[in-house]
Amino acid sequence: LVEDRAVRAEDFEAERVERAVADVPEVGARDLDEETTRFGIRSLSFDPERGFRINGRTEKLRADMFLIENAIAKKGPKRVYIRVKGPDGILLTADDRQLFTCAGEEMIYSESREVDYQGEEVEVSVYFASPQPFTKGVYTVDAYTTEGKIGSADLLLR
Repeated sequence: LVEDRAVRAEDFEAERVERAVADVPEVGARDLDEETTRFGIRSLSFDPERGFRINGRTEKLRADMFLIENAIAKKGPKRVYIRVKGPDGILLTADDRQLFTCAGEEMIYSESREVDYQGEEVEVSVYFASPQPFTKGVYTVDAYTTEGKIGSADLLLR
């Protein structure tokens, strides 16, 4: 992000006006394409009740959990999947091709994270950024590994 002082912040009712530039480089010396988008940031915050917020809107949810100590469990990389359902009960996902198999059943997941599990208790945080804006209400987050469901929690966004 590059700060853009050529545009007054009042024009966007923001304290800071930023400029995001995305370009597609060519093999030669010039770029094939470039897109510039201006956006304003009035506030950035993070708190456990509302998650990561830009300009007062929740942008990401964070699911925290522990994989407990288990001396006989297989050690090594383990993927944790979360399924986030909105207040309307519909599964939120960026892509319906995000599939995993849990106890023989194929399921769509919202987000996942791989952890190095060595049989000891390990804390896991999985962040989910919804392609649709988050609305007020109760969200249900279910956590899984390929072996089965490992937990569930409800989250109230105010």
